[in-house]
Amino acid sequence: MIWVPNQLVGAVEGQRMTLECHSEAYPKSINYWTREKGDIVPQGGKYEPVLIDNAYKVVMKLSIKVVSLADFGAYKCIAKNSLGETDGTIKLY
Repeated sequence: MIWVPNQLVGAVEGQRMTLECHSEAYPKSINYWTREKGDIVPQGGKYEPVLIDNAYKVVMKLSIKVVSLADFGAYKCIAKNSLGETDGTIKLY
């Protein structure tokens, strides 16, 4: 299960922004972020994906150090395990 507290997030170019998703899964899931075309968001550089893991609950955070025009659009937080896959979408405008 994925729960997205804010599905629509506004940002200004040059600001730092953090997107957040909450995931619950058993068995434990693999969690990651993608952009709207399906590309996995890489770790390092301008992006800082963070997972806060508490048993079967995971808080997924994606920080964008300096928002640029190319960062606007949709992001998906994805959780996968042996029983299936689910995702949540956040639009950054």
